[in-house]
Amino acid sequence: MILSVGSIGIIIGSTLLVSNVTSIARFFGVPDLIISLTLVALGTSLPEYVVSLTAVIKKHGDLGIGNIIGANIFDILWVLGVSSLYSPLIVSRQTMVLDYPFMLLLMVILVVFRFTMHRIERWEGGILVILLVVYLTLMFYHFT
Repeated sequence: MILSVGSIGIIIGSTLLVSNVTSIARFFGVPDLIISLTLVALGTSLPEYVVSLTAVIKKHGDLGIGNIIGANIFDILWVLGVSSLYSPLIVSRQTMVLDYPFMLLLMVILVVFRFTMHRIERWEGGILVILLVVYLTLMFYHFT
């Protein structure tokens, strides 16, 4: 019963967040690419975040990491693949100049973090959050 209520709450909360914040962002003239890379991504990632946070709190960190990695791989291969089958996707200048290099940098950093102590420490998590802030700042100030 608790699992069902929690699942429904996560789904409703994410849906409300995405629809309302998207409307507000469009009202202020935020481009669709930035909305999708930040606001929609946040709303669709909230379920994975909640599940991973719960797993970490219950001392099942591997489940949390597997959930995040699995969801991202699924999103890239399934969602992007099926969307591309329907209609070719156009790669924007921002994607080539900012998004791809940032993804590659993040991938290298995560590999380095993985081999330091076989886990991601708090300070490494802090670096990841700082990288997110830098990425969002670059995106908003240089591509809006």
